[in-house]
Amino acid sequence: MGIPYLILLFHSLSVKNILLLEYKLIFFQPEATLYLTLQAIMNIKRFIYASISVFVFNQISDAIIHGVLLGKIYGELSHIWRPDMNEHTWLIQLSSLVFGFLFVFIYSKGCESKGLIEGIRYGALIGLLMNGVGVANQYAVYPISTSMAFHWFLYGMIQYLLYGIITALIYKPLTLYQGDKKLNTL
Repeated sequence: MGIPYLILLFHSLSVKNILLLEYKLIFFQPEATLYLTLQAIMNIKRFIYASISVFVFNQISDAIIHGVLLGKIYGELSHIWRPDMNEHTWLIQLSSLVFGFLFVFIYSKGCESKGLIEGIRYGALIGLLMNGVGVANQYAVYPISTSMAFHWFLYGMIQYLLYGIITALIYKPLTLYQGDKKLNTL
């Protein structure tokens, strides 16, 4: 029979840069086998780097898409925008920062360590979910042309694919070891 010990894994594992969202019971068996039930460990350093990179890319690509590529068309649609829209740009930037962290967080929870292909797949799926549905709803609500909706969808999907690629290139899950033995990739 094993003796359960409640141990904070921050101190018991020799892994750098981890965030433990919950700790579990670790059972030490007489055969000296260690059983771990780890569900919520992530590589926090790479998580933060990837999140900030997605945010920065979002800010730059939005400036290019909405300020340069679609700027002339937006000028023609100024009657549908809020008159005090510039006073609320801080909210756009804050929501973009939150988006960057949530985008990478969701990726980290389903990460299968398949690299770039996984990032492209993830970006495409989240892009269809967020961008596809969002553009369809905006087209239904605002008096915009089909061309504008198409450009929003096209540029948005490119952005999401690149968010996925950025995330896959930067975020790598942790690999846990017990001595020289690889336990798991989280």
